[in-house]
Amino acid sequence: MQLVLENVSKCYRNGTWAIRDFSLTFTPGVWGLLGPNGAGKTTLMRMLATITRVSRGRILWNDVDCATSPNALRAVLGYLPQDFGVYPNLTGTEFLQYIAAVKGIAGKAARERVAELLEVVNLTSEKRRPLGTYSGGMKQRIGIAQALLNDPKVLIVDEPTSGLDPEERLQFRNLLSELSENRIILLSTHIVSDIEAVATRVALMRQGRLLSCMSVEDLLRGVAGRVWEVVLPSSGLETLRQLYSVSGLVHRGDGVHARVLADDRPPFGTRLLEPSLEDAYLSALACN
Repeated sequence: MQLVLENVSKCYRNGTWAIRDFSLTFTPGVWGLLGPNGAGKTTLMRMLATITRVSRGRILWNDVDCATSPNALRAVLGYLPQDFGVYPNLTGTEFLQYIAAVKGIAGKAARERVAELLEVVNLTSEKRRPLGTYSGGMKQRIGIAQALLNDPKVLIVDEPTSGLDPEERLQFRNLLSELSENRIILLSTHIVSDIEAVATRVALMRQGRLLSCMSVEDLLRGVAGRVWEVVLPSSGLETLRQLYSVSGLVHRGDGVHARVLADDRPPFGTRLLEPSLEDAYLSALACN
């Protein structure tokens, strides 16, 4: 089971290239997509979800070209877009049953699957409420449920934990981990800790191009010995940022504690720190 991108590019009518010569083979597991705003992550996911056509190159699902036979992938696809809309007058149950019918799931099988997923996303007690009365986090959980209705082999989720509280985010991470054994899961989010917690591999993107793709462990090894804690007064922050990549700040009684990326110990550097995925991400962007 694999989803293959071969030199995929996307150019919009105004001449803007959103994706350029993107090649990658996805196999079962959780794949994280990281990149700054405008990197092309959402465009890439829309192409993989067969919503947006590629301008050049090919997307293959188990050797079947998705441009000529998109239904081969659509039949096994679950998709949660970043801007997920709902029908406000439908209840949670009615909405999921409607989406189930669209996906060709009917009768008893649909009712059982809807009930199961409402339990998974912790909305059983709210299933008779109109979606228009749901909070942002509840709507996001309904979006997650609809993406899982057809028990997809390929699950594409764009900013899935936006609006979720910390407990809900943890539950979603655990769900992705449980699902990943025999599925291809593509996770795009600005919350780096989500990817750090569940991704098996991370693809770094910038300006529509693939910078690198490797395991979280390899990314972290790449910045080992280069992350420092620097303690300085607030007045020195601007100078520090001009000299180094700063990945985090904490204000304490003795000054500002900054996470700094540097090959050698910076001035006021107190100790080496264990690198985080965000450190590795910022380092990769700085080098490309």
